Formats: sequence, C-alpha cells, structure tokens
Amino acid sequence: MYKSELQFPLHLIERFCVVGVNYLQATAVERSLFAITPENHENLLVNAKLQGFRSMFALSTCNRTELYGYCQSEAELTECFLKYTDGTRELFSKFGFTLKGNDALEYLFRVAAGLNSQITGDYEIVSQLKNAVELSRKHDLIGPIMDRTINFALQASKSVKTNTNLSNGTVSVSYAVIEWLANTGRLYEKSVLLLGAGNLGKNIVKNLKHYLNLGKITVINRTDAIALAISKEARTEYKPFADLNTEADRADIIIVCTNSSGYTLLPSFFINEKTRQVFDLSVPENVHPDIKQIEGITVIGVDEVSTTLQETFAKRKAEIPKANMIIADYLHQFKSWLAMNRHVPAINSMKLQLHAISSGHFSNLLPDSSLDLRINKTVGTLAANLRERHEKGCQYICAINDFLNEGALHD
Repeated sequence: MYKSELQFPLHLIERFCVVGVNYLQATAVERSLFAITPENHENLLVNAKLQGFRSMFALSTCNRTELYGYCQSEAELTECFLKYTDGTRELFSKFGFTLKGNDALEYLFRVAAGLNSQITGDYEIVSQLKNAVELSRKHDLIGPIMDRTINFALQASKSVKTNTNLSNGTVSVSYAVIEWLANTGRLYEKSVLLLGAGNLGKNIVKNLKHYLNLGKITVINRTDAIALAISKEARTEYKPFADLNTEADRADIIIVCTNSSGYTLLPSFFINEKTRQVFDLSVPENVHPDIKQIEGITVIGVDEVSTTLQETFAKRKAEIPKANMIIADYLHQFKSWLAMNRHVPAINSMKLQLHAISSGHFSNLLPDSSLDLRINKTVGTLAANLRERHEKGCQYICAINDFLNEGALHD
C-alpha cells in the first residue's frame, strides 16, 4: 500500500463508472446488438447533457461498446447504454458488465494500455479512445476531473508501450487479416475489395500494400469522396458505392469494415460461382448471414481473425506483469493528484490572504518581486506539506506563521 493511499478522496473515485459489452463476455453477434451507430452516438451525448451528466464518453469498436462516466451510480450509465443500442435489459444482464470506483478506474487504464484488447498490446484502441473523448468534448461532456483521468490513462499507455515489449511488432485487427491472407496461395492473381474507409479501413489498405503482393485492390465507401481520397493516397483502384454489387461479384477477397446499422454486403450481389473469402470486421455485422450458405464463399468474422494471432503473440503475456506495475504507478499518481486537487481552492485562498497580509505589513519593507517570491515559496511549501502530512488546519496555521516570522526578520 502506498503511504498516502488512505488519504485519497474515495468519494470522487467511487463516482467513476463503466458499463458495457465486450469480447470477453459476448461474441460478435451479441456485440452487434449493443453497437452504437454514429447517429445514436450523437443522440446519446446530446441526451446525456440534457439529463445533467457532466462527464461521459462512449467507446464503440469491433470488440467493445462501453460508456465511461463520473456519475451517481452504474445504473445511470446503464440506462443511457440500453436506450441507444438494440440490446435488451435481459441480454445486458447476461452479456454486459458494470464497474465502479477503483475497479472502473483500473479498467480504463488497462483498456488504454492495450491490456484488455482482444489481441494483447493492440494499440488501435488508443486512437479510438481519443476520438471518443473528443466527440464528448465537443458536447461539453469532459469535465476537468475526467480530463485528467484520461490524461493519466494515456500517459500510462504511452509508458507501457515505451518500456515493455507488449506491443512489439505490428499487431492489430488490421494486421491479423494480413496474417490470415498470407496463407492464401497465388495472391498476385487475387483481387481485393475493401468496403469501408474509416480508420480501420485505412490501416488495412496500408498493410495490404506493404505486406502482400496482390493483383488489385479496390476501395469503396458509402461516401464516395472518402474512398476516392484514400485510393489516391494508397494508389489503389476506386469505385463509387453504386458499383458495390458488381465489384463484390468480381472480387476474390472482400474485406468489410463499415459501421452501418444494416447489412451492406448482400447475397444477391453474387452471381458468378467462384471461391471467395469474405472478412467481416464490422460490429454490428455488415455481411448478411445468408452469404455463408453460398457455395465457395467463406465468411471470416472479427473474432476468428483475432484468434489467429493469440498463439503467435503468446510471448507478450510475459510482459503483462511489467505493464501492470506501470499502470499501478500511474493510478497512484492520478489518485495523488486527485487528493491534492481538493486543496486547490484553499491554497488559492491562502495565496490571496498572504498578498493581503503583505500589503499591510511588508509593502514598505520589500519590493514587490521579493514579496511575490516569498508568497510563492510559502504556498509551495504548504502544498508539499499537505501532500505528505495531510493535517490541513495545522498546515494552514504553520504556513501563515512561517510567512510572518520570515517577514519579521526584515522589520
């Protein structure tokens, strides 16, 4: 136990909550029911603000849909969660989870560090976390305490990445597809269709170009301009969304990473009989389930893709204890900051009082610059003593006495 652990403001920490559904409890099919679409994401945040939430963000990826917030109870977050997803309360009780206080705080830090990713050390989660936070910030739902919470979690994540081998190599869901395809013969004859041009789609295109010798790569997105921009940057083929059915029928390999609330790849697209691999990396699933019944087509879901890398990178598990120690250290730093933060109003008040005292007692004896230095020194010592000793009233009295006694030497 750290020396000052008992002094942490537990009432604030206990207000930090997490609720959600992730790959640990639910398959991709079940997670699909709880995915938050972009439209619902915006509506959720608008409604949360109207309900009086001060700090909350939603993290929705292929592996998880989770709400993080400072609130009175997990029940408040759960209500928001269920209102803007298709999952029922009964399914949530079976596949969902709720965390509060220290457990919730540690969970966030582990998520940010890639320790709770389906592929241990997958750092795609960091950009997804940052994007989720920024969207909430635009809705004025990231208060000062939440802001520092996230900041410490990201600092811990960076330290884990820098000081451990937890993320050695290029490993992510996008790279897992490359690992899978590497076992496919005669790739130089294969044509690939990438459907979806978000962050995951961009990474997949980059990896396809870098690691594999493919015949042709075509990019399609519901917003044609985005697909065109990515295809120009990556030097791939581009086709408008209106040509999706034709291009899907031509492709040998189809990678779907859209975030549509409905199916984007349909059985009716496939007319010519041939062997195809279809990767559905979307949550909710965007490949119609009947496609699995079409002869020659193999559909690979996000869970299957991720599993292929678990054995390959089992050695990363040896780094987990080191990563846990780093996280524990940053959690302690955050709690120490939180403990000090409660003294900030009093410290600022003390500073004003010292200025008032000095104007009456020392204004004619010392120049303003010397008074400022003495006040800053006194306040700095007070802050240090509060951090180490915690007897607030005694430390205030000692600070004023020290200030006056030092000033008396100049009278």
